[in-house]
Amino acid sequence: MAREQAAREYEEHKRLFDEKHKTSCRKYPQPGSRVLVEIPSEKLGARCPKLVNKWKGPYRVISVTKNSATVAPIIGDSKKILEVPFDNLRIVPPEMENVPIETKKGRKGKRNIDQIDSLLEINIVSSNNEKFFSETLTCRCDGHRCSFVTTNGIRTNSPTQFVRMLRLLKRYPNLKDKAQVVLLLTQGDTLKNLDVPLIKGPPNAEEFLQMSHCQTLHLVIKHMPGWEKAFKEVTSQFIHELSQEKAVPTQTLTIVAPAIPKNEVPLKMKNIVVLNTWNEVASKLQESFEDQFYHLVIVILPFDTNQNVLENWRQLIFTIPTDSEVLLLPAPVPNFDYQSILPYENMMKDLLNLKPDVSRAWTMISPNMPMIAHNNKPLITLRDTYNPVEMWKVINDMVEKNGTQWNGFCVDNTHVYSSSTRNCSQSSTSSIQKSRQPGAFRKEITHEYESVNGSSGKRKLDRSRSSSVAHRDKRRTQY
Repeated sequence: MAREQAAREYEEHKRLFDEKHKTSCRKYPQPGSRVLVEIPSEKLGARCPKLVNKWKGPYRVISVTKNSATVAPIIGDSKKILEVPFDNLRIVPPEMENVPIETKKGRKGKRNIDQIDSLLEINIVSSNNEKFFSETLTCRCDGHRCSFVTTNGIRTNSPTQFVRMLRLLKRYPNLKDKAQVVLLLTQGDTLKNLDVPLIKGPPNAEEFLQMSHCQTLHLVIKHMPGWEKAFKEVTSQFIHELSQEKAVPTQTLTIVAPAIPKNEVPLKMKNIVVLNTWNEVASKLQESFEDQFYHLVIVILPFDTNQNVLENWRQLIFTIPTDSEVLLLPAPVPNFDYQSILPYENMMKDLLNLKPDVSRAWTMISPNMPMIAHNNKPLITLRDTYNPVEMWKVINDMVEKNGTQWNGFCVDNTHVYSSSTRNCSQSSTSSIQKSRQPGAFRKEITHEYESVNGSSGKRKLDRSRSSSVAHRDKRRTQY
């Protein structure tokens, strides 16, 4: 539970940080970009730190990782390779020439530079060398580089080369069996003399769809001229088409398992199946699934920690069609054993592990889920405070926060519940408020004294109180 809470807090803090610093809109350096490197130690020991220049460069980006880049100086010693985080890099505008910016101090370089000697053999000193590095722009997926494959199996890691390959094959279909020729012709400006329309233009919708398997494509296109604008136009067109179509409403079926008291499930919905015994599971559910397809099936399981019930639960779940999503909910039970929450939760998890197909969407609302709005109490323990109607409204809120829409949810508000725990809480609250009134404590003591000493108890209590006050005043005058 602590690990889940820490994970939720981590995601929330990450979301707030990304919104504040606008990380989604930030453009990160790519191979071939010119950057300036920050030297944080430059201001240390300086007489006027505000006037010290802490940026050095320009550098050429050789390769990038998830959060850092390997750079080499454009002017000077090209063997001095640095690996710098993105936070210490600034992209040089294309209008700025390669003017050397020096600092007194520097950063520690990489020791092993044999792996990138082949890249440094190219004329990195030249400022007109952007065409080579545009071919090395690849995706930023963690741990691997996405491959872009044409219909005839020609593979490349460069999005720009992939687009040229698609256009070349569309113009000359006889090259589909000559993969090496296609790869050779689509490098650099080789095709500028051929009659291939829009060879240098941004991709269209069909070409973007063939690259859609790359999860970081939206980050790569920010560094390609015209690609980001074309990407936004294509996505906005798809969104407009979806908005014109009418969405098919999702159908939800609610199944109430046996051994659950009816007064604990005051649900009043159209698509609901209440099972009285485990023997009628197959017959009733088959009738429900014959004429109607349900996108979501919500199963309410009774609070039972007996391992023999797990087989009945499995029989119930396996009756549901494979195309439907399944959501398991715990049935609220008042006055239960708190030590049984963890075994009950483990039984629900064991039931999820029994699913035959990994692709099936089986989820659950944990009975031990902490409720932030209720002092982090477990979900199932709220039944001691709320009546069933209020309890199911809380469960519906948790289902929506889990990303699931419970269509047709409705509770029966006609029943009147009298919970002993609720009356106790109200009486205790009223007694606390009463005790805070002025003179309430004195009235209670007077009532108790009268009940013990008879009707004259009040006069005796007042006389003793007045004597104690006089004795206190006498001691004050002595000191």
